[in-house]
Amino acid sequence: MVGVEEADGYALLVFPHDAGTFTVAFVHLPGDRALAGLRRVPVFESAARIMSLGAAWTDPNFAEPISGVTVMSGLRNMFRPLDPAVPVGLHALGDTVCTTNPHFGRGSSLAVTHALRLVQAVAEDPGDPAAWRDRVDAWVRGELRSWFDDARQLDRARAAAWWAAVDGGAQAIPSMSPPSPASLPRFVLLAAAGVDPTVATAALRHMQMTDPPEALDAVEPRVTDLITQGWRPSRSPGVPTRAELVETISAVSVPVR
Repeated sequence: MVGVEEADGYALLVFPHDAGTFTVAFVHLPGDRALAGLRRVPVFESAARIMSLGAAWTDPNFAEPISGVTVMSGLRNMFRPLDPAVPVGLHALGDTVCTTNPHFGRGSSLAVTHALRLVQAVAEDPGDPAAWRDRVDAWVRGELRSWFDDARQLDRARAAAWWAAVDGGAQAIPSMSPPSPASLPRFVLLAAAGVDPTVATAALRHMQMTDPPEALDAVEPRVTDLITQGWRPSRSPGVPTRAELVETISAVSVPVR
């Protein structure tokens, strides 16, 4: 991912691809009908160009579109470990076992690691298919499950905050003094990377999957201290509010039926 700009109820992301191509994507809640007009090209382009990241990547002097707007739905975090009754010589790998929000860009890394775990198990005990299953399954129910839980936790917290914005409320950020780590949304912890170097290091290592998900727990006290002192995540300059985005969509769109 090249960059992301997130506001109160939506986000814009840019993903690089091969041969000089890239994707500019808006992400919003499936039930947020006010943003549904983004599926139309004139609306999408107008909305992208009121954001600093979107304006830079959709500038006609920089790039030209090679497709219309494509809707990607059904993005669910799924965990489906192999049933013990399945024959021991059959192994499910990658997305057949676990999928996580593509926002995080973890799918290929987890799939390759999964395959390497199987290769390692076979190399360590070539004549025992049952041992292959046990070793791979231990990794699936341990490390792989931890990344699934991490993605699910992040998505649930972000969805709750975004729905609060859609409903006209404030984001779900702890206000107690001191806040409880158990109540601290993971996306708030990651946002604190912008104001604390120690949190930034932990967040970067988390995003690159260098450390296991639970390693972020070590910086929760620093983030709760920031919240106690009055810090809150804020929109970056050039990122419009959801209300401003809706206004732009309404100016160039017709109602979506």
